[in-house]
Amino acid sequence: ARRGGRSLEEVAREARYRALARVARTLGCSEIWTGHNATDQVETLLLHLLRGAGTVGLAGMRERGEVLGVMVGRPLLTCARAAIEADLGAQGVTALVDPTNSDPRHHRNHVRHHIVPALRSLTPALEVVVGRACQNLADDAEALDSLAAALPLTGAALLAAPRALRYRALARAARAAGVALETVHLAAIEGLCRRRRGGAGVDLPGGRALYRQGVVSFVKRS
Repeated sequence: ARRGGRSLEEVAREARYRALARVARTLGCSEIWTGHNATDQVETLLLHLLRGAGTVGLAGMRERGEVLGVMVGRPLLTCARAAIEADLGAQGVTALVDPTNSDPRHHRNHVRHHIVPALRSLTPALEVVVGRACQNLADDAEALDSLAAALPLTGAALLAAPRALRYRALARAARAAGVALETVHLAAIEGLCRRRRGGAGVDLPGGRALYRQGVVSFVKRS
């Protein structure tokens, strides 16, 4: 995490999924199920909101998705954490609590112990309300992604399209090339298209965006 300038939470999350994916492939499992719940979804939405995320980030976790080439299912995503704990208690099952959940250095713990209780005092059915918002945002994101998939990467088509579609189309092409594209890079790419500077490019994490013969393309840095 220190070498990459990233948070320990993010790096640990990736390490966990890599381990789960490795075990799944070894056992021949087609899908991993996790215990993410509706209260986790509230925390995730708030964390993404504080990072300035768009519809994809604010849609939170999905009930099914792909991580590192393995399908991940979240069957408890509509169940609140308190309800799950109560059910476990009724069955005499003691849940294992990760001690890092109380570590104040992690942003999620501040959200969990301070922000979520404050919001629940205003909206007792917090998980239901946030779940509905996430589903609405997920539907919007899916519709926009479908439209962006059909958008040509020519300068003229990109500049004529709404910004949301423009960014999605470019981000999709960047991912396919193995390059990271963030919203902060969008203005520079738009500048290439407006100036029609053939052969010019923009440096990106892991590669470059190029503008040649009126078309934007991405190349991965070797």
